[in-house]
Amino acid sequence: MLVKRVLIVTAVSLLLPGLALAQVGGTQHDLTGLVGDTAERVCAYCHTPHMAAAATSQYPLWNRNLSGNAVYGVYGSSTLNASDIADIGAASIGTATTTHLCMSCHDGTIALGSLYNPPNSGNVTTIGVIGNIGGTNADMGTSLSDDHPVNFTYNTALATADGELADPTVNPVLALLDGNGKVQCSSCHDPHDASNANFLVIDNTGSTLCSTCHEK
Repeated sequence: MLVKRVLIVTAVSLLLPGLALAQVGGTQHDLTGLVGDTAERVCAYCHTPHMAAAATSQYPLWNRNLSGNAVYGVYGSSTLNASDIADIGAASIGTATTTHLCMSCHDGTIALGSLYNPPNSGNVTTIGVIGNIGGTNADMGTSLSDDHPVNFTYNTALATADGELADPTVNPVLALLDGNGKVQCSSCHDPHDASNANFLVIDNTGSTLCSTCHEK
């Protein structure tokens, strides 16, 4: 029985590598100071344990209002072989990609306190007038056409077609994809762990993160 418990704990640790080390407090993702929350409810500005937006379909207990931006655009290049790359715009609660969840802060159109269920309110409402991140380095704007491509399937077929991508079935890159096997913002950034610069999932010294996928 002890062995089984150890195996279960180990498996969970492997599936959620940032869980034990995750530390949002004091990082740029700790919004409590910006919104004036003296109770320091760090998690509440992205997640809520109760009254999550469309809780039957939206993971993970999401608490932010989504951006209404309809078009973000997609990256285009003569060397891009991803055939199913798609715009993340016009998403609704329950259908949003992890990238769209990120953009609910990072496209600069949504107030930091624009929450589905503000702390202790018990109501679906929005916290007062609280500014967005416009004018900061975190404000990516409403176009993703000049950023690393996201929202496309990364599989063996793509690696073969490209010729310079690692096969995700035999490479650690598989762990960086979302639940649908797609590249998203979360493939490179872990919002809960600031151990590496810019919340990168691994240290990028020597372009280690880039070379996880790109074989040049």
